[in-house]
Amino acid sequence: MSIIGKLFSAGASTLVNAVGDAIDKNVTSDEERLEQENELAKATYAHTASMRSLDIEEQELTIDDRKDARAAQTAIQTSEYSGWLSKNIHPILALMTVFSTFGLYGFLVYSAVAGHAIDQTAKEIILYILGGLTAMCTQIYSYFFGSSAKGHDTSVTEAITSKFK
Repeated sequence: MSIIGKLFSAGASTLVNAVGDAIDKNVTSDEERLEQENELAKATYAHTASMRSLDIEEQELTIDDRKDARAAQTAIQTSEYSGWLSKNIHPILALMTVFSTFGLYGFLVYSAVAGHAIDQTAKEIILYILGGLTAMCTQIYSYFFGSSAKGHDTSVTEAITSKFK
């Protein structure tokens, strides 16, 4: 087989690797290779530190946003100039959403138990709306009863469970 045939055969990758290794050994010393690995490790560490710093900043912004929202809500609730509706709009909307969600769940369960047939298109629309309402209910419960992030803190969970032992 000719040299050209060998280059384009399955052994071409072996030849390329062998030539690359030979050039690497002759051109790059072990010290240069270690220097390159160190620089790569430094860059990787700097990138990781930068990403963690951005994560911390994002968490701080989220916490500040919650504080601002709670402060605004407190200001409305304690203001003598706020009307009845402005003081109670959050709970009213929350109750309407929760009752709508459970009402729609009840309708679907009743229809299934009673044997009433629901048109397939109407059923898909109801399920789509129910998915949105369920997501809203999750947010409502999180707003009124605390964030789910507290549940992930094992020290809080351990402190609570240790009091009941």
